[in-house]
Amino acid sequence: MLQKWVVSLLVLGGICSACSTPQQTAMPSSTAVNPTSVTYTSTPLPLPTPTRTSMPGTTPTQIPATATSTPLTADLHNLIPTGKAAREWKGIPVMPNAFAGEEAPDGKSYRFATRGNTAAIQDYYTRQLALLGWSFVSAGIGDNGNQLVMFTKGRDVLSIAIISIDETERIVMVMLVLS
Repeated sequence: MLQKWVVSLLVLGGICSACSTPQQTAMPSSTAVNPTSVTYTSTPLPLPTPTRTSMPGTTPTQIPATATSTPLTADLHNLIPTGKAAREWKGIPVMPNAFAGEEAPDGKSYRFATRGNTAAIQDYYTRQLALLGWSFVSAGIGDNGNQLVMFTKGRDVLSIAIISIDETERIVMVMLVLS
C-alpha cells in the first residue's frame, strides 16, 4: 500500500511540474521618503534563458520500447484505491459518487476514485469548499488535462490533484493533500 502512495505522490509531482508555468517574480524594494512613509516598488528578476547544447559530432538516439513495457494506463489503474470511499476526510467532502478511497499511512492525504471529468470535479470542489470557508488560490492544467487546484483556510493549505485514469470509462483519481 505504501508503494501506491509513493507512486501517487510521484504522479502528483509530475502534475505540479506539468502545470507550472515559469513566471517572473517581483522583489519588493523600498525607498524611504520620511520615517513614517515608505514607498514600495517592484523590480522584476530576470529569468534564465533555456539553452540547448550538444557535443560536437554526436547525434541524439532514441531508445526503443521493450516488449516488457507496460502501458501508462495500466500503471495508473494500479493507483485506484481499494478501500471504501469515505463521505468526508478531515472536514473536506469526498465526492458523492466516489467508489473507492483510502487515507495515506501518515494521515496527511486521502485519495479516491470517481467517475466524471476533471473540469466537473474542480467545479465541485471550488463550490463546496467556498461554502466551508476555503479560499481558492490557484489551479493548473497539464497538457494531458490533469489538474492541480489549491485552496487555503487560515493556516491550512489544501492541494487537490485531479488525475484522469481511464478516459473511456471516465475514471478519475482525486488526491487531497492537507498541510
